[in-house]
Amino acid sequence: MCTETSTFLDEAGRDLTPATWKMPNGEMVLVCPGRDGFHLYTPPEWNNARVPSYAADSGGRVRLHGRYLQPDDPAWVVPAAVRTGARSVF
Repeated sequence: MCTETSTFLDEAGRDLTPATWKMPNGEMVLVCPGRDGFHLYTPPEWNNARVPSYAADSGGRVRLHGRYLQPDDPAWVVPAAVRTGARSVF
């Protein structure tokens, strides 16, 4: 869980900024490794321990409710540095 701030912090107070990404639609998400790729949490989803609406495959391509958003647009791919940051933080 994290507090309502502009950055994501875990209960221990660590800065999770390396695992955050601003999507092309302007929404900030926390990128967490998952079984088949990544879970992308918006602040309300993370703060309230809800299931994330967004996900990404192992290559970083973003999905909303299981459907790819702009699958051929590189802007909708979680950058490799953020994916690496997510693996190092979690």
